[in-house]
Amino acid sequence: MNNRMKLTKKQVNKILSLTYPDYTGRKFSIEFSDNIHFHDTNWSGGSRTYYTFLKSDYTAAILPSPAPWVNPYEGLTVKIPDDILIVEHCFFCGSDMGIRIVASLSHLNQYQKMLV
Repeated sequence: MNNRMKLTKKQVNKILSLTYPDYTGRKFSIEFSDNIHFHDTNWSGGSRTYYTFLKSDYTAAILPSPAPWVNPYEGLTVKIPDDILIVEHCFFCGSDMGIRIVASLSHLNQYQKMLV
């Protein structure tokens, strides 16, 4: 079951500064799920999703985007590790759909301090 809540820029400011510091939009949400499905990892029809991983020690890593014909991540569904937040920046048909944070319910308390 997925639960999604809208957030304010103030609530995601710390996460945003570590993952997408140049983002100037106003759409933010957090979703709680045990798994994530990677999709649109390459541009196609004006749609693209960027994925950044944020560890509990505040280090960030970006999901690489190899050529579409050798992209092992497209369509992959994985369990979200307990010490990771997944931060997505999504474009759909050329429109910025905002920032979505995906976290497991099991570690919500660990990241509450980051949502200040």
